[in-house]
Amino acid sequence: MIDAGFSKQHHRSDLDLQVPQYTSHGGKKQATKEFYKRLRMALFGGFSLITPMLTMSLHKTRVTKLVTSSVFVLVAGLILAWLMKDARNKDIWTATAAYAAVLVVFVGGP
Repeated sequence: MIDAGFSKQHHRSDLDLQVPQYTSHGGKKQATKEFYKRLRMALFGGFSLITPMLTMSLHKTRVTKLVTSSVFVLVAGLILAWLMKDARNKDIWTATAAYAAVLVVFVGGP
């Protein structure tokens, strides 16, 4: 095939794949950084659900429930808009609406 011109002869150096060394570009440091990023998001998620739930459970007036859920939805929306740099507008809106739906359960309850 080489003689007919359908293919050219490759040297060994042409066939070596150039694969980046992923472990040399961050490695353990990058994994640790990603872990702390996920940990912060988990703490934010837990805090944003447990705190209003406790507030609305301990103070059972309708005004407390409405104010608590409204404030936490607004603050959570602002924090999501600030932290989710790669998200589209509809992603932030959807996450905020889902969070508001969860808190509405506590407002409608006894």
